[in-house]
Amino acid sequence: MSTANCKQVRIHAVGDISPGDCIAPGFGVLSIAEKYSCHFLFESIRPALDGSDLLLGNLEGSLSHLCTKKNLRMCGLPGMASALKKAGFDVLSVANNHVLDHGPDVFEETVKHCQDAGLMVCGLRGTAEYYSQPVIIEKNEMKVGILAYNWVGSEYLDVMDQYIAQIHDGVVNYSWIRDSDRDAMARNTIETKNVHVINDIRELRSHVDIVVIMPHWGYEWILHPPLGVILEARSFIDAGADLILGSHPHVHQGVEIYKNKIIAYSLGNFLFDGLSEGYDSGMLIKCLVSRYGDVSEYELSILDKAGFFQPCLASAKDAAWHNELVLESSMTITDPDAIHLLNDDLIYREQEKVYKKLKYRKILFLLRTATRHPSIMGVIGLKIINLLKVIAQRVRGRKVRW
Repeated sequence: MSTANCKQVRIHAVGDISPGDCIAPGFGVLSIAEKYSCHFLFESIRPALDGSDLLLGNLEGSLSHLCTKKNLRMCGLPGMASALKKAGFDVLSVANNHVLDHGPDVFEETVKHCQDAGLMVCGLRGTAEYYSQPVIIEKNEMKVGILAYNWVGSEYLDVMDQYIAQIHDGVVNYSWIRDSDRDAMARNTIETKNVHVINDIRELRSHVDIVVIMPHWGYEWILHPPLGVILEARSFIDAGADLILGSHPHVHQGVEIYKNKIIAYSLGNFLFDGLSEGYDSGMLIKCLVSRYGDVSEYELSILDKAGFFQPCLASAKDAAWHNELVLESSMTITDPDAIHLLNDDLIYREQEKVYKKLKYRKILFLLRTATRHPSIMGVIGLKIINLLKVIAQRVRGRKVRW
């Protein structure tokens, strides 16, 4: 049926929103928010976010009154919730690998701050018929159902299952213990994977007009999603999803139109500090979706950082260059002859190269900064202790990552 005769919903979305200091205490988003206010961070981008019926994002971190008292990494001020609401956000996903970094109490405080500010939270562990508790919103006489999940491992894995929709039966291997044969077998049995996700989509499909999935997946800093993620995304559309809005890689990736539905594999970063120049791009996607879930139009805007980590629209020159990268990624995703470029192990190895490069860059930054900011010595000390623990485990024969 033509979407011209159907009601439509304008859904806008961005990627990762990290409300705290990531690189080191005193050198990130939290520090700017303390100095200038949380609302200040969104002054440049607010006009670009206007015009949606729903604005979505991934809250990659915590909000707590303890963030400054304990120097909690990637944890922001409680006032960030109201600032995000004022900037236009309606729904935030908490299904990611950092939201529980500081334990259940801080996580529950985070959810409360969001809800008190009028934000809806998705990705929470569901009850009864849903594994991921859906957010259902009525817009333009239509019901939009939103589900969110995290596939990415964390050292807090034993706690995560109790609070967020954490997926353990996915196709992609997120560990650094590689087994190509096992991974290939997983891709060949896609119909048996992600059982909770498929069941939730089918259940929600009968109650809403549009089903949106917000997955936290894929490998970081690489412009192509691995083949396993592509197979997963298409299986979710086959099960009844209408729109997929991915996060976690910290860079924008390609967009695929599959069965007239949008799959945005990674929207990259929205609000994030760090030393990852060249590996921290992001984009804003604006979708017009009909009652039947079909795409009538969509638009991508490349995002950059103004001073003080403020999200902003990229310059025309930078936007043109990044749009070429997104187009190249999109073409690779849909080109059967380019499938070798999407090999999970190949992309994983590329991720590890960038990881090491960024790790060394961070160490050099900390060493240079320590002479002027003695508080950084504590961060360096923790890094050294962590390195010694990794060395000890490797001596015992365990393959672990620093």
